[in-house]
Amino acid sequence: MEEVIELLKEKGYTEEEGKEIVSNYALSNMKPRTLKRKIEENNNFLLSLGYSEAEVIKMTKSFPQIYGYSIDSMKQKIEDIKELGYSEADVIKMTKVSPSIYGYSIDSMKKKIEDMKELGYSEAEVIKMTKSIPTIYGYSIDSMKKKIKDMKELGYSQAEVIKMTK
Repeated sequence: MEEVIELLKEKGYTEEEGKEIVSNYALSNMKPRTLKRKIEENNNFLLSLGYSEAEVIKMTKSFPQIYGYSIDSMKQKIEDIKELGYSEADVIKMTKVSPSIYGYSIDSMKKKIEDMKELGYSEAEVIKMTKSIPTIYGYSIDSMKKKIKDMKELGYSQAEVIKMTK
């Protein structure tokens, strides 16, 4: 794996960051030659979408699994997310903040939108909120319900809580 770490260093990672990436569970069973090819391909693909080199490094340090994904699956994920009501620019912006979105199933994202609609948000409000704070897709709906309940116990109405959070 030394050659993979060297490639990552050439791309701007520190040696320690390179070691962390190659030891990621999703990547650790890949042959070095395959992993090097995937890193090159996926790095070039991400750059072609408009991410900067620094953004790719930041994203892959926090979510190295991106280097294990196929380009076709990432393209499909972008298209699926666009079908939820986002532009391609929105998807790029959201994944800069929360690259783990590439690992979410579209069904779970749809379910989160539906769950939030049941809490009192409109679909347009959910889309707008998640454009700004895409990590919402990683929140548990039970946790969100608890936060709303806690705020209501402080004397706020459901409508006031919804208005404040959107």
